[in-house]
Amino acid sequence: MDRPREIAWFETLGLIALVLNIVSSWSHGLYLSGSIIGAVLGGGIILWIARGRSRIGRIVLTAWYGLGLAIILVGGAVVLSRKDGPVFALSELGISMIVPALNIVALVLLWSKPSTLWLKTGSRTG
Repeated sequence: MDRPREIAWFETLGLIALVLNIVSSWSHGLYLSGSIIGAVLGGGIILWIARGRSRIGRIVLTAWYGLGLAIILVGGAVVLSRKDGPVFALSELGISMIVPALNIVALVLLWSKPSTLWLKTGSRTG
């Protein structure tokens, strides 16, 4: 079975999100080394799924994205609920939401029916 376009889009969006996360961290001066390490690990998992047909990788990435989204939502709520106002402009918060949005779309593509069938029929690594 040929690689479905959903997997190609998943890979593309996932890698774009990693690059945007590094750029966003660098522009805000926040945890650049952590973003780079996360991008290397995330990129490895994305490629493990998209090129190695890993169902285990799909579960790992889903859990990682879920944890990251929970952290972003809780952190955003804390920042926005401060009595002295947000630490940064709301426009920066909007820019920072692009990465989770791309990750959500990538996960939807990864768990689509064609992607699931492709991973099941040719899984080499789990």
